[in-house]
Amino acid sequence: MLSHSAMIIYRALLALLLTHSIGLYAAGSDTVNERIPVRKIELEEHWQVDCKANWQALRTIASDFSENGRCDIPSALPQQLQLCSFIYQPPGDPETGSCPDHRRARQAAIAGDCRDIVLAIEASQRCQP
Repeated sequence: MLSHSAMIIYRALLALLLTHSIGLYAAGSDTVNERIPVRKIELEEHWQVDCKANWQALRTIASDFSENGRCDIPSALPQQLQLCSFIYQPPGDPETGSCPDHRRARQAAIAGDCRDIVLAIEASQRCQP
C-alpha cells in the first residue's frame, strides 16, 4: 500500500501526464494530422488490395449491365473499393480531382446500383492521366 504522500505525488504525476497529452492533441496541433509519407502502391501491398483489378472488375460489371442488364456485384468488392478510396481519396482530402472515384463506385456497389457504376466508369474515362 502506498503512503499518503506517495499517493499525492502519483496523482500529481498522472495529472501532469494527462495535461501534457491533451495538449499534444489540441485542435491546432499538427501531431494528430501528420501523415507518414508512403507510396500508394505500398499501401495496396500492405492492405492486400489491387485497385486496378478492382476497377477492371467494375468495368466488367458495367459492361455486363449495359449489354445484358445483369448486375452481379461480388460481395467483397465494396470492402476492396473502400480500401482503394482510403488510399487514393484519403479522408480529409478535397473531393475534387478524385479520379477514379472509388468512393462513388463503392456506394453504387453497396446499393447494387449498376447504373451508377456505369456512370462512375464513364466519369473515370475523363480523368487526366
